[in-house]
Amino acid sequence: MENIQKEKEKRRREYDQQRQTVFILKKSLKDYHNRVEQLENPFFEKQYSNTTIFKTLSGKVVLSAVAINAMNFVVKLVGWIYSGSSSLFSEAVHSFADTINQLILAFGLHQSLKRPNSEHPYGYSNMTYITSLISGVGIFCFGTGLSWYHGITGLFDPHPIESLSWALVLLIGSAFSESGTLAMAYLDTKQNAKKLGLSFWDYVVQGYKPSVNVVLLEDMAAVLGVVIAASCMTITYYTGNPIADCVGSLLVGAVMGGVASFIIYTNTTALVGK
Repeated sequence: MENIQKEKEKRRREYDQQRQTVFILKKSLKDYHNRVEQLENPFFEKQYSNTTIFKTLSGKVVLSAVAINAMNFVVKLVGWIYSGSSSLFSEAVHSFADTINQLILAFGLHQSLKRPNSEHPYGYSNMTYITSLISGVGIFCFGTGLSWYHGITGLFDPHPIESLSWALVLLIGSAFSESGTLAMAYLDTKQNAKKLGLSFWDYVVQGYKPSVNVVLLEDMAAVLGVVIAASCMTITYYTGNPIADCVGSLLVGAVMGGVASFIIYTNTTALVGK
């Protein structure tokens, strides 16, 4: 049995190495193909200079996410002030972190569209990976850390929840708005995965469009976070036990930590692979 396990582990490592090699080759071929097309196009410089973040689908997805998350932050912050819920506070932190991170992504997209020059003959496309990596680190350090801190302090100094109905209405409204950008990111990812002959999740894991991937994952986490916060707030309100609400804050932090770790891993892999 021990030899069989060793053989399975060996084959698993070989399979992972093959997948990584295929990923690197695909990325290299894609970059080479794009560069050849650009060099063969006599109007390349003119077309490149006319491209802005507002004209790309990725840019529209990211900028829409910035606007919606900023609005949701204000809504959730008002809800937290009226209800005093730890879970809702974590959701407000979540939306604030998403807003800042997506502004960073927008900056990366803007930089990635800069025209290649003698120092950077292949352009600045890697800026999207760098800013996505920074975004993941920001979510983990700020979003997860603050949510856990508030959840833990809430366990030691619990407060009752007030105005549950208003808090739930605000959460449901934010969930609908988050679903809008989630749908945009999902459709963009699905279309591009189909073009490359990849499954949806393979495309996400391999990080072909990191900025859209971050929006997709953050919005998925946001919708899940709303469900967790609403459930824990309701339990606390009807049972009178504040522990459930504090646990909700910790769970929202854990969701953000998981998403952040995945973003950091995929973008690090893509950058090292390049």
